Amino acid sequence: RTVSVVPSLCSPAGSLTVLPTVLYLVTGALKEAASKPPGDKTVVADSPTVTACLQALDRLVAVRCPAFPEAEARYHAICHSGLLRVLDMAKTAPQEAVIDEVSLLLAVKVYLQHGLPTLLASPDTKYPAVNAFSASLQSPDIQVRVRSLSLVCQLGRDSPRAVALPYMQALAPQVIQWCLSPSLPLP
Repeated sequence: RTVSVVPSLCSPAGSLTVLPTVLYLVTGALKEAASKPPGDKTVVADSPTVTACLQALDRLVAVRCPAFPEAEARYHAICHSGLLRVLDMAKTAPQEAVIDEVSLLLAVKVYLQHGLPTLLASPDTKYPAVNAFSASLQSPDIQVRVRSLSLVCQLGRDSPRAVALPYMQALAPQVIQWCLSPSLPLP
């Protein structure tokens, strides 16, 4: 968490210099902390290390510099590359490990809540993020599905409407199908 404070201690130009390194450290720590052996049903999203990485990511992505619009635009473009690295984590995990789906979705949610809507609407971001949520909603592990559904609800409630709406439209059919499934116990 401490490393995420470094960009705020710098001038806008200085924060642009250190931000790529800080994001690399935070996303790398997240990748290591959220890795688990294949077949392991444990959700590691609540571990202290993953929580600290998510808090650091939240602090980095939520930064705004309205007095320096050029620096702010470059800052968010760098943060956007961090989101692309987070989305790529699931695909580039070592063969002897997999990334915890809930941890991945929590990291994506941080970006969706605090990122710039114009950057989040780009196809290189939107489609992999929707696919990550979609895959987790189809997980055979009920614990992952419930946490994923909870994150989708939080996304709809807490994110800007322009960001949340495409996700709601893409994921609503899966949620409805899951709710109408005969395997879901009704009260």
